[in-house]
Amino acid sequence: MASHAKNSLMKKSLALLATFVIASTHQTLLGDWTYTVTDNQATITAYSGDDTEVIIPAELDGMAVVKVEGGSYKSIFDPSSSSVTSVTIPDSVTNIGSYAFTGCESLTSITIPDSVTSIGDYAFAYCFNLTSITIPDSVTSIGDYSFFSCTSLTSITIPDSVTSIGDGAFGL
Repeated sequence: MASHAKNSLMKKSLALLATFVIASTHQTLLGDWTYTVTDNQATITAYSGDDTEVIIPAELDGMAVVKVEGGSYKSIFDPSSSSVTSVTIPDSVTNIGSYAFTGCESLTSITIPDSVTSIGDYAFAYCFNLTSITIPDSVTSIGDYSFFSCTSLTSITIPDSVTSIGDGAFGL
């Protein structure tokens, strides 16, 4: 009986371990870009270059870049967030995820393509020098605190397509 219980426990432990391994996200590095892959599509999670004017690639290793997302309360440019002045996002991107550009203190210009449908929580929070932004007609949701503490923001265009604006999205 003890042997059966031991085998059962071992099988459950292995099944749980397999679940974690399958669910884990593998980070891949290509040049200055770190990204993850889901369903043959790339999500950029970090940039290690030192350019101040950054053009996000439409493809990485033959896969379309569909999302840009920071993590753990930091942008994709962390720790060099303060030096980035402009970002161009390609048409392949449909989602600007949480914390993507948070804390980019010198960011003055961002180009959001018509392909983007959502802007995540804290995506542009603490971008103190961002002065204006045009949200394309394709966007339907703006997450919580997306533009929080963007103290230089004097012009923003929000289209009728936006049906959801999160808490504190434009708060100071």
